[in-house]
Amino acid sequence: MIDLATQPAKTRFEAPPFTLSDPELERFYRYWQDKRGARPMPSRTEFDPLEIPYILGHVILVDVLDSPRRFHIRVHRHRDRAPRRL
Repeated sequence: MIDLATQPAKTRFEAPPFTLSDPELERFYRYWQDKRGARPMPSRTEFDPLEIPYILGHVILVDVLDSPRRFHIRVHRHRDRAPRRL
């Protein structure tokens, strides 16, 4: 599995300043920023879906595997349906 959070960054990642009008999205953005630190994204081991139940209906987690390249959907849940295997 490729963990982009551990890949060396060519430059420090800076998120552009903006305002979010949705409180849940703002809360998730703060969570993401805290977890990632100066990296483009947090490591998979630092990101725990159980810590963000308020937004899980809008999140898809995909592991990218190499040799051969394939994708494993780890979390996919639609807000209006129960979790299901894809």
